[in-house]
Amino acid sequence: MTKTSIEKPAPSNSRLSVKNVYTSQIIWSIDRLTIVGELAPFLPAGYTTNKITGEVKSRITIEDMFKVFEHFGHCRLSGNGYQMITDDGENVAYFERLKFDKNKGRLDFNPNKLDSFFENGLKQFISDLFITPHFSRADIAADIFDVPDEKVVSYRLGEPVGNTFFYGKSGDLQTAYFGARSSEKQIRLYNKRIERIKKGRIEDLKDPEQCYWRLELQLRRGRADDFQKQVDESLKHFYSPQDFPDDVSVNSRIFLKGLLADPDNWARISRPTKSKYRQIEERVASSDKLTIELKKTFSQQNKKIEKELKNWLQTFQVL
Repeated sequence: MTKTSIEKPAPSNSRLSVKNVYTSQIIWSIDRLTIVGELAPFLPAGYTTNKITGEVKSRITIEDMFKVFEHFGHCRLSGNGYQMITDDGENVAYFERLKFDKNKGRLDFNPNKLDSFFENGLKQFISDLFITPHFSRADIAADIFDVPDEKVVSYRLGEPVGNTFFYGKSGDLQTAYFGARSSEKQIRLYNKRIERIKKGRIEDLKDPEQCYWRLELQLRRGRADDFQKQVDESLKHFYSPQDFPDDVSVNSRIFLKGLLADPDNWARISRPTKSKYRQIEERVASSDKLTIELKKTFSQQNKKIEKELKNWLQTFQVL
């Protein structure tokens, strides 16, 4: 079911020139890594709780360790696990035991921010936490500059998945989630400029007035040369309904906009009709200027992503 958080109606969908969609700068990077594996039953005595209770323990559980972090303001309970935060409150990692096997756990983190977060160092932390850590997933981010906000907010994922939208006080779309968080194929899109301003990090912006959006995709564990296929698959139905090709009929445009407005409608149409409109959507997405640019720039920067991932995993001694 589609979920929507709305404070005011969405802004006008006034059509922009296709020429405006070109951007001279799309930068891809690894935003988050997910590690899973069998957990150590006890941690080294170095994770002692005596600073809190005066008690010295030789056998420290994972929960004991996170209580220490929580006491010093470095983590907080979140859902079924613990969210690790920096001194200024920025979320940099999340840990939880797996629901189906409490002897295994999942740690996801931003490798660009977490390496100096723990006093013992991230490498030692992962080594102590897991018996056999394995790389499970990487979230990659595309920083999109100079594409007008009015254009970016028009993009949708033409698939039968739940969408969640968050709007600011002025009615402008600020964040969009396409697909469930637990899904292997979620796309996240948010206004990075607004996010930095809200966090008081204006100094991170080269130009506070520059249009700056971030698109995040999930890449599953696999051979590095699979990443391009996964990116292409994730963006297969990602497009703006502002720019239908000329040969798409008016009736088809109306039908597709209805599916984008309410993805639950996919369940109400026949299989042949689904097939017909999925083919049209693939054709629309394959000609969408920004989607083409996203795929092309990832292809150009893929080797950099592969090298970055390999270096992180080697540093953390993760399989």
